[in-house]
Amino acid sequence: KTVKVEGMENYYTEYKPHTVHMFIAPEGAPSFPEHQDPTDLIIKCIEGTKTIEVNGELFKIKQGESIHIPANVPHRATNEYASITLSIGD
Repeated sequence: KTVKVEGMENYYTEYKPHTVHMFIAPEGAPSFPEHQDPTDLIIKCIEGTKTIEVNGELFKIKQGESIHIPANVPHRATNEYASITLSIGD
């Protein structure tokens, strides 16, 4: 399973005043189904490789890389590899 840890903005203070959630996902772990968020998001990979589908297109981001997901754009994690990521939003 994918583990979601909320309140990480207290540890990653460089992103304040935004909210920061951490996602810990083993390879092949189920995650949220395709959904949309009402605000822009930055997904930053801090360990491993994150695979994420954005508006039907698959992206791989590696440690230190990030992807911007505009508000109201459909997306979902596919977790082809193990990863730890931050979701930074408003």
